[in-house]
Amino acid sequence: MAEAVRDLIKHKLVEERGRTSTINTATPGARPQPATRSALDGRSSGPGEKIFGLTPAGLLAAAEALGDDRQMGGHTRGAGQTGAPHAMLVNEFIISAVTGTTTYKAPPRTGDRQAPPRRALPEGPLPGGLDAWATEVAHTIVGKQTVIPDAVVRLLEFGYPVLFLEVDRGTTTDRVAAKLDNYHRWFSKLVKEGHHERPLFEITYGSLTTPGYGYHHTDVPRPPVLFVFDRGLKGGRPRFTEKALYGRIDAFGAAARHHW
Repeated sequence: MAEAVRDLIKHKLVEERGRTSTINTATPGARPQPATRSALDGRSSGPGEKIFGLTPAGLLAAAEALGDDRQMGGHTRGAGQTGAPHAMLVNEFIISAVTGTTTYKAPPRTGDRQAPPRRALPEGPLPGGLDAWATEVAHTIVGKQTVIPDAVVRLLEFGYPVLFLEVDRGTTTDRVAAKLDNYHRWFSKLVKEGHHERPLFEITYGSLTTPGYGYHHTDVPRPPVLFVFDRGLKGGRPRFTEKALYGRIDAFGAAARHHW
């Protein structure tokens, strides 16, 4: 894999974006430690790994390789400067969905930088594979106002053309709930097509049915928005207790109840 990354860098399709951060769990309250080695040189252990992202040319090449007209996703701005905990959590969620495995409650990495062992999830992987996913895709509401999901996945097999993913690591409840307001505004955008007004999301991601006699856009189910709440880490320990985590979930449900 390291050789492949070097080749992509050589052709300016990928660039380094920073490094992941790790927590020194031996010292409570310790700050994330900077990396001390290259993720590509194959030498001994270090506390961080290089983060790579597609360049604009890389995004174009990926779109050409996929061979369809999907809107290409982007990357989290500045993720590498902060250790990318949020972006890495989104990546882990997608890996779990695609492979049907998880590292949840796995022992930490050893000194020789072996990846945490993955165990199979009883539900198995989601259909569609990696091609079904895109991250940081901007959906324009009006003007420069957009809603940008952490990830988008196409799940026709589940009866929905698309599902939106939001991963939260401790944002204030009002800000998380406000994002649902923006989704509602985007879901409400209509496009004239033939004799019908159709929701923009249905035009963007396709539909399971063809509009015909009796069609009305209000009858089209809105796509699900999946919220994942993470306890996070601070000083090597969870930032939130399990009770506090469920308290956040309950508060979010109350703040967004008018959407249910």
